[in-house]
Amino acid sequence: MTQTSDGRIWAFRRGGIWSYVKGEEWVHEIGTASSVRGFIESPAGRYWITFDGNVSYFDGNTWVSAPRPAPFSGDDLRFFEDDNGDLWVTGNGIYKWQETEKRLERTGNPARIQIDSDRP
Repeated sequence: MTQTSDGRIWAFRRGGIWSYVKGEEWVHEIGTASSVRGFIESPAGRYWITFDGNVSYFDGNTWVSAPRPAPFSGDDLRFFEDDNGDLWVTGNGIYKWQETEKRLERTGNPARIQIDSDRP
């Protein structure tokens, strides 16, 4: 669960996302086949979620699925927002949200870290 800047409470579980505004009923926002993997609120107040290997955002009225660039797979997608307010998604690559085109663009491959067990 998390709370966004507008005071709305969000609950995530297998089967979907629910939101709650004080004094109102819980609202089932969107259905999912699996659990939500990531959620972020952008500085502009847009909500982003990842689930089932998809990325969606709330445009103020409805949830919109972001087009999936190729290759874009895996259920373990994560969000990051940098100091400039740019949205990044990681998974089987590194993707940056292009606001004017309303799409994710692949920018590179994820870094791989190798731990040397022989070092103290």
